Amino acid sequence: MTMANTLKPALFLDRDGVIIHDAGYLKQADQVRLIPTAAELIRRANEAGVAVVVVTNQSGIGRTWITLEDYKSVSARMVELLALKGAGLDRIYFAPFYKTAESSPYPQGEFEFATGSIPQKGAWTDEYRKPNAGMLKTAAQDLGLDLSRSIMIGDRVTDLAAAHNAGLPRFYFLKSDLFENETQDLPAWLEKLERHRAGSFHFETVDTLGEIPLPGAGGV
Repeated sequence: MTMANTLKPALFLDRDGVIIHDAGYLKQADQVRLIPTAAELIRRANEAGVAVVVVTNQSGIGRTWITLEDYKSVSARMVELLALKGAGLDRIYFAPFYKTAESSPYPQGEFEFATGSIPQKGAWTDEYRKPNAGMLKTAAQDLGLDLSRSIMIGDRVTDLAAAHNAGLPRFYFLKSDLFENETQDLPAWLEKLERHRAGSFHFETVDTLGEIPLPGAGGV
């Protein structure tokens, strides 16, 4: 068996607006609400042997609008609500960096911890922050993932760009009432991105997570 055959496909998910409702820089665990069908999709991926990886920009930490403890409490509540529905995550990657912050408010080592049994990793670097592909590429190295057979779901054009920049073949754009104007920017983003990549990249706009097929061993 070759190395390529041993790599797993992954389901990459943005957090706010995809797994939980986006209430804007969440601070309190009691504000966490799951998006309908999010747990069902994740549970299907668990049962199919597909890695489930969250990749989330958390600029509120860099802006000092939320603390790292705020982030941890919200994250723990999300994990708890998913577990109650039989759904589990493999890893969570988060990007606390924000370009206007002069330096990290926390030591770098504090950005690696576990939420229950789920490892989390952040990094104070712009390369981690979507639209860059740092979180997805780090996940691929950590978990042995085949990015060429993986998919991503997000609700922002930065999510789409991160998937594109990481070499994923397919992206699902979940419609968002909060960011409805994002869909207007898609053609311009895709035209810009396609000038810098060989190979196909497909995206589809969906109304619910229940419409999305999982990546499989035979391809996306």
